[in-house]
Amino acid sequence: MKYWLGILFLTIFNYSNITGQQDSSITLLGHLDQKHGEINGNFYSDCWGYTAPDGKEYGLLATVDGTAIIDVSNPLNPYEVDFVPAAKHNNRDIKTYSHYAYVVSERNIGMQIIDLSFLPDSVHLIKEWVYDGFSRSHSIFQEGKFLYLTGGNVTKYGGIAILSLDDPVNPIKVGEWDEHYVHDLYVRDDIIYAASMGNGVDIIDVSDKTLPHRISGITYENSGTHNTWLTNDGNYLLTTDEINHQLKDVKIWDIRDLNNITQIAEYLEDSDAVVHNVYVRDNYAHLAYYAKGYIVVDITDPTNPIKIGGYDTYPGNESPFGGVWGLYPFFPSGNIIASDRQTGLYIFSFTPPIIYHPVKVDSYQLHQNYPNPFNQTTIIRYDIPQVAYVSLRIYNIRGQLIDILVDEFQNSGTYLVRFRDQELASGIYFYELRVENQIRRKKMMVIK
Repeated sequence: MKYWLGILFLTIFNYSNITGQQDSSITLLGHLDQKHGEINGNFYSDCWGYTAPDGKEYGLLATVDGTAIIDVSNPLNPYEVDFVPAAKHNNRDIKTYSHYAYVVSERNIGMQIIDLSFLPDSVHLIKEWVYDGFSRSHSIFQEGKFLYLTGGNVTKYGGIAILSLDDPVNPIKVGEWDEHYVHDLYVRDDIIYAASMGNGVDIIDVSDKTLPHRISGITYENSGTHNTWLTNDGNYLLTTDEINHQLKDVKIWDIRDLNNITQIAEYLEDSDAVVHNVYVRDNYAHLAYYAKGYIVVDITDPTNPIKIGGYDTYPGNESPFGGVWGLYPFFPSGNIIASDRQTGLYIFSFTPPIIYHPVKVDSYQLHQNYPNPFNQTTIIRYDIPQVAYVSLRIYNIRGQLIDILVDEFQNSGTYLVRFRDQELASGIYFYELRVENQIRRKKMMVIK
């Protein structure tokens, strides 16, 4: 057997027996380390992504001396398209709206507005935008036609400033919230989940942007709440702790009742490690974990987060605040970019090992693998209507067994199984599903 994948049974009666899978679901595709400036051994900070109307994907990488625009459409060969200089700083944050990028830092130059519509040839800096009293911001978030600036001097105490993008090159400040310093935030459906560091989490209603008001919050001893992100269903909030005396971990909160918010789980990679940011896509939390690199945690059951992959971008780095600063796991291609403070931009693919959907199905079905043809990795989907012993095997065209992917009892439902084999030669192969007396077989093609 050339490549074996363990299986996750996400079922009620055996879920508690799961231990974290350590086989990585993350594949390094490309890397670019094109430095622009340095401060105390750090060269980069955050990153974000932009997908152009023609489908090309770009990484926007914050460097000490400005913002690099990197074409990652071919992840095996990323290259810098253009560079927008700015005053030297070791922390920038970037978000996009329409074909514009907005870049902030705490270096008293306001917010840079960059026109991305000239890609793939170049980008144009439109202006460095300010308003009365504002020249620096720690972070920035975008939802709909609004930007949210935090920290710095966006308000008297470094709270939240809300900007309208009705005219994207001439934002207008329409509201603010200033009860606490806010380090970072997440917004969905007119609710802000503010990471207020020592004050925990502030939950703020901004349905009226001119009159934000706090509707709930989360406080806990020695909090150092650094960033927040919601699960897709909006029922759970993930937070990271970067400072103070809390373990520097990821906490998961049940927020279905804002009058009774409870912590239901936490994820800690290492008691000596520091987590920076968390991002959620589908049922996975993507963690920028500084010296521990990029980590993916399955949160299908938010009460039991499970690590399913990781990649250390800088194994020699001993600094707890060196390594991966930011991530962007939202490209249509499914690729992920990560920014390492010392070694630049990384492009990854992420393929979950097993996905189980406990849905009702009426019959045994084996579906066509996807993608097909494939190079190294493909997904095989099948349905089973009742609890049964399941075998999923791979054969070559001569009928010789190549791999056994599944060979155990499974509950009823739909399964998606990742098959990956880097050694297979180009050609026709067969995958076979055996469930009790039922046999299903389909053909797939490998192209190298």
